[in-house]
Amino acid sequence: MIAPLVLCLLSMTSLTAALALEGPVLTLWSAVSALSFGAALVLWLWTALRPLRASDRPPADPELRRWPDLPKQPADTRPRLLIDGSNVMYWENNEPRLDTLLAVIRALKVKDVRVGVIFDATAGHRLFGRYVDDAELARQIGLAPEDVLVVHKGTSADETLLRAARDMNARIVTNDRYRDHADKFPEVRDKGRFMRGSVEAGRVKWG
Repeated sequence: MIAPLVLCLLSMTSLTAALALEGPVLTLWSAVSALSFGAALVLWLWTALRPLRASDRPPADPELRRWPDLPKQPADTRPRLLIDGSNVMYWENNEPRLDTLLAVIRALKVKDVRVGVIFDATAGHRLFGRYVDDAELARQIGLAPEDVLVVHKGTSADETLLRAARDMNARIVTNDRYRDHADKFPEVRDKGRFMRGSVEAGRVKWG
């Protein structure tokens, strides 16, 4: 923007000098000075009034220039474990307790696995005396919302859990035998598909 302005001033000075020395007569000097002044003026006005290109704009925060692009987060390749939440909550004294479920989740997290939990629609009523959706249960047990599912009323939580485990090739944490689903999910006969256990005084015992 400065260079066109300087050219404009020099051309104007040259045109003024030509007119002062030669008078209002069209000469080569005055003609070239007039053309140069006009071109420089147009160039300066175009430069001054054009909008800034994106590449010309400074970042809102100059400190952003210092930070490299963050790498993309790698896919979570840890083994998957699916907890039958409506079963595991009864693992201590056969009473539905959130603390029991939390104890099992903590015990599993040290195994470097990704944990998911599936509940039936009545889980909130048994734990809190009211309906609770996926998002609230996820907050209560400290998992990401995408790792917690409360099935809709009238939907079989067992079938949802077994289908998800099949799709993810995941083991299931439960004491349920799922005998009613053996025809549709014959893998329930494989004992290695399940992690069974109990909770005593807040401590998880496997097997």
